[in-house]
Formats: sequence, C-alpha cells, structure tokens
Amino acid sequence: MPCGCAETRCCNSLPRSPSPIYVAIIALPLAIDPPNAGRAALGAGAVAAAAAVLYLTLSRLERNGARLRLHRLSEQRKFALELRIQLAVLFAMSALAVFGHVSIMLAGFSFGLVVAAIGEPRRLARQLFALADGFFGPLFFVWLGASLNLGDLLTHPQMILLGLALGGGALLAHAATRFLGQELPLGLLSAAQLGVPVAAATIGEQAHLFVPGEGAALLLGALVTIVLSSLAGGRAAKRQANISAAPPAAP
Repeated sequence: MPCGCAETRCCNSLPRSPSPIYVAIIALPLAIDPPNAGRAALGAGAVAAAAAVLYLTLSRLERNGARLRLHRLSEQRKFALELRIQLAVLFAMSALAVFGHVSIMLAGFSFGLVVAAIGEPRRLARQLFALADGFFGPLFFVWLGASLNLGDLLTHPQMILLGLALGGGALLAHAATRFLGQELPLGLLSAAQLGVPVAAATIGEQAHLFVPGEGAALLLGALVTIVLSSLAGGRAAKRQANISAAPPAAP
C-alpha cells in the first residue's frame, strides 16, 4: 500500500545504500584486536547470518499478512506485541553477539537494518524511539561515562595530544573534499563523528585493550570534530543566508 494513505508503515526509513557507520561497526572488532580477528569475524558472520534469516522470516510474514493481523490485534487490545517481540529478538541477537565475542552494537545495527528494510509501523517506530532515547540511550552513555576515567587525560598528557590528533585527522580527511569541488564548511560539517569513536571506546574498554587514557582520547577526538563541524555549519548557514538575501543580478 503506498505511503500517504491509511497505511501506518514507515515506507522510506531505509537508505538506498548502507551508511559507512555500519561498515565501520563491522570492521571495528576485526581491527581493534588483530590477534582475535578470526574469532571476531566468525562472530560477525553469525550475527549477519541471523539477520539474514530474520529478514527472510519477516518478509514472509509480511507477504502472507500475518504481521498486519498481529499489528491490528496488538493495537486493538493494547498488548504492544510488536514491541515485545522486537525486544525479544534484539536481546537474542545481542546474546549471540556476546557469545561470538563481537559488540552488541553490531547486533543492534543489524537488527535495525532488517526492521528498516521490512518497514516498521509508525506506532512501533514511536515506541522504539521512546524506549531507545528515553531509556537505553541514556543508560548506555551513563555506563560508558562511568567506565572511562577522564582524569587519565591529566595524568597522561600525551593522550590529550592523541585526542586532538584524532579529531584533527578526521577534519583533514573531510576537508579534502574541497579538492573535489565541495565547499570547505560543508566538508567540515560532515566530519562530526560520535558513533564510531563511542563504539571503539566501548569495545576497547570491554576487551581491556586500551592503556589508561586511550578511551578518553577517542571521545576527546569526537568532541573536536563535533565542535569544529558545528562552527562550520554555522558559517555555511550564514553564507547561504547571505546568498538568499542578495538581490538578483540585473539582466
């Protein structure tokens, strides 16, 4: 059923091509701990296989109308069945990721891609958004903040330099788009990085791969990119406003 009518599904929630962050999340367990890269690759493969099976299963349920019947029953009787089932599947995939020695972020991203590819009902999308942003997101960042010791940046000043170098390197990499014709502020605007540094810090802390201060340096580098990209975004917006306000050229 096309979007814009009585259909309650989010039809356009999946990007046409996978975001680079998904590739980075898959590559992180392989690159951050090379001696165990083989084990991590097997774990990532198991999660990917589970996601593929889940996609085929949900696609079949979608085609035969079972998902729609479940949705109507859940909505009529206020059972929140779809939310319960989604969370159960997510926790099962997270358990598989832990068993395979890869980050549960991989399970979350894989499951998110499956749900987006199938198309989630708007009611379920609102429920998941509220649960993620109202509970799981804050809980994760509180846990991550508690596991990192920012005081290590003071006791190990070289980690401050590492964080600044990581942030500066990300900015330079995105500034290189200027040579391809992209305006510099817009190139820097795309440099804001949070997901991948947080994932790297999480995996490194969980696997005890970092020396003191490395995890905090990753987040410092992420903050550098966010601050500079925010300034670049403001400059780009001001430039665009000036162009819009300029009088048209005389014929």
